[in-house]
Amino acid sequence: MPQFKYSCNPRPVARRGFAVLYLAIALMALLLVASLAVDYSQVQCAKTQLQAVTDAVARYAATGLGDGTYYTKATTVAADNSVNGAPLALQSGDVVTGNWNSGTFTAGGTPTNCVRVSTTLSAARGTAVPVLFAPGINSCNVTATSYATYTAGQAFGIVGINSVQMQNGTITTDSWNSSLGAYSAGSAGTQGSVASNGDITLNGTVTIKTGVYLAPGSTVGGNGSLSYGTVHTLASNLSYPVASSGNASSSNNNSSLGSDYQSGNFNMSSGTVNVPAGTYYLNSFSMSGGTLNINGAATFYINGNFTIQGGAVNVTGDIPSNFTVNVITAAGGNLSSLSSLYINLYCPTSPINVNNCTNLYGSFIGTSLSVSNSCAIHADQALLSGSGSGGAILTVQ
Repeated sequence: MPQFKYSCNPRPVARRGFAVLYLAIALMALLLVASLAVDYSQVQCAKTQLQAVTDAVARYAATGLGDGTYYTKATTVAADNSVNGAPLALQSGDVVTGNWNSGTFTAGGTPTNCVRVSTTLSAARGTAVPVLFAPGINSCNVTATSYATYTAGQAFGIVGINSVQMQNGTITTDSWNSSLGAYSAGSAGTQGSVASNGDITLNGTVTIKTGVYLAPGSTVGGNGSLSYGTVHTLASNLSYPVASSGNASSSNNNSSLGSDYQSGNFNMSSGTVNVPAGTYYLNSFSMSGGTLNINGAATFYINGNFTIQGGAVNVTGDIPSNFTVNVITAAGGNLSSLSSLYINLYCPTSPINVNNCTNLYGSFIGTSLSVSNSCAIHADQALLSGSGSGGAILTVQ
């Protein structure tokens, strides 16, 4: 007899209300994720802005390493740039100078060639980035750090293109910026580097701030108490063109020199000569005594020897560019027995010989440079971007 089996299935339960609940939960989760994304985006945007401004601050601050204006420059750039809707405010500890060498920064290290800028948007400073949706969190701190190194490149104020010799006394170099005021030993900069395509020979007590630059294969050395910082290899050989005199040979201000000095040869041994601003073209320039007053921005083109071996030269504002001397032939530039001289001496086809000069301020570029007996040479940073000197190189790490 056939057997029949019966099965009983439970009646389906209505679930329409659960779908609405699941949708609500999903929407809340999506809303939370979207809200957190908004907060995250705002924080990341602030961090990107902060890093960009920090890089800019470090770059500009590094250009003030030589003259001590790095913090002023840093705060200036920071105040000019907004992060998260407000100008970036720095504190003194945010800007630190030191030495950068092979990827390592040493705070306070020497030679000073790097500035570290550390910035922050924080609750402690009242600048934290606000967040709206993160549970239990009202704001987020953001930080950024940048290291900027400054290398003078081929911007030099003390150059012997083929060779440099410093000997027989105490010889020092440093720098200052005439556009910022008078020279001060206490605030002197360190851009008194010496450069040459050839050898640099030092004898006696010689202190160069803060490095020497040489072409590949050239050397620096000598005897005595020597301090010359870091030895750098030039990226390319130094090359300086002869200054163009234009039409100065026929159109100049020679008549302003007075009847005794209007000819092509300037020879002065006594008395006083006042030189107004202007352009002067001479076959030779020789001064052994008297007083020469440069009363304005005066530019000389010398088609022969240039010699000052005594007397006094007073330059308006103690600004070397006001006494610019271009030797335009293969003659010579000679300075001796001077207590003080402000000058921009440029003679790329002539040697420069310095003997027994207490203080020289400005720029000195010759085919060779020889400094004998005690002398302090102060390179004017305001002239470092002048003829043939190239430009600065900045690298943000």
